[in-house]
Amino acid sequence: MPNKHFYFVLGATHGALVAAWIYRRRHAWYPRYAWVRGLYRRDRDWTLYLPFVMVAFGLLALVPDILYGLGILPKPVIRSAAFNLFYGYAWFERSEDLDPLLDWLFNTIGSLLLYALALGVLGFYAREAARRLGAVHSRKVHPDTRQ
Repeated sequence: MPNKHFYFVLGATHGALVAAWIYRRRHAWYPRYAWVRGLYRRDRDWTLYLPFVMVAFGLLALVPDILYGLGILPKPVIRSAAFNLFYGYAWFERSEDLDPLLDWLFNTIGSLLLYALALGVLGFYAREAARRLGAVHSRKVHPDTRQ
């Protein structure tokens, strides 16, 4: 069975794509949609919370494992086709029975994607911090320029 980080990273990758799409479209949506204007009214820096979308989608991908772990549903039910809605969960669970090499491949791909997402989030916050510090620095009044 692929490790849980594989399922989490499938959802988190989807969440990253959704967050990037929202981030890119936010200026075009501002005049059109009231909910975007509401976000800016509540918190001007609401885009800093976009990486949490990745976590939400990642947890959504873990719903079958959470249901099994809490004892709500047995493993045969979770491996049914209905759970393919959660990023192909049942398909991956059955495919790992076919070949151990597939299991290794899924786990390796999941690890690499998780590493790339972590670097992407780090880069996002580093860029935002540099942009905000640059804006503060450019507004700073130096003592020798005061009158």
